[in-house]
Amino acid sequence: MKTISDFVPALGLPVRQDEGHLIEEIAPAWPVSLPEDFVAITGTHGDAAISDYIYCCGARTLRRYADGMGRRLEASRTVPHTVLPNPGGALVWGNTVEGDQLFLFPREGGS
Repeated sequence: MKTISDFVPALGLPVRQDEGHLIEEIAPAWPVSLPEDFVAITGTHGDAAISDYIYCCGARTLRRYADGMGRRLEASRTVPHTVLPNPGGALVWGNTVEGDQLFLFPREGGS
């Protein structure tokens, strides 16, 4: 697995101390397992804008954003998948400055 230092050229220096454990505490509320690299990146770069273009939710906002935005997106005709907190739903984890929503889609076995 890659380390956070491998992502620094693309994401910039971490803006948080490792808060991955806080992200992992959120996951049991949903029927999913979060990928290790997602937990690591959101634990160090979450709740911040990356390259002034992508906003990545972190421990402070992920659950509230996923629950609130997920409900709105669930009703959208342009979102081709169910969204968490619905079982089997995709995790909305951030957005771009242009309003695009960013998702992680579930895979077999709940990952």
